[in-house]
Amino acid sequence: MNLDGSRQRELLVRDAPLGWLSASRYTETLAFSEFREGQWKLVLWNPLEGREDVLNFPGNVLYPTFGGRERLFFIGEQEGKYDVYELSPQKSWTRLTNDGLPKAYLAATPDGQKLAFCVEKDPGNWDVAVLDLVQRRTVRLTASWAREQSPVFAPLPMY
Repeated sequence: MNLDGSRQRELLVRDAPLGWLSASRYTETLAFSEFREGQWKLVLWNPLEGREDVLNFPGNVLYPTFGGRERLFFIGEQEGKYDVYELSPQKSWTRLTNDGLPKAYLAATPDGQKLAFCVEKDPGNWDVAVLDLVQRRTVRLTASWAREQSPVFAPLPMY
């Protein structure tokens, strides 16, 4: 699409439902979840090269998000347990949390050092937590009965 809105075209046409699109700031790669074979699969797609990779994770892949230089994070769900994972460039994954609590709305800092997400510690009560990837520590930021959701980080320092 041009800046004036002309020459719009569909970038991605699929028959299956798609969700949670994230674009890399450093390559032409898009990451999204696609419902295939009864599960949400992670798809890495480079539209300029026409290359597509599908992660063979043994469960559902939700909320993929890029952070830092080519770091890709996602929430993985297996048998009703949810945890945060990091995908390596070799297409293997590392679990970053290990509590199994429901999680949603994953967001990464631009430098990839921290992740924010919503977690349901008490039934019906979603709060925001931040995972510091350097210190390997999770801090719960909110603890109210309001439904906090969709945390984001500012892309630049705010003064």
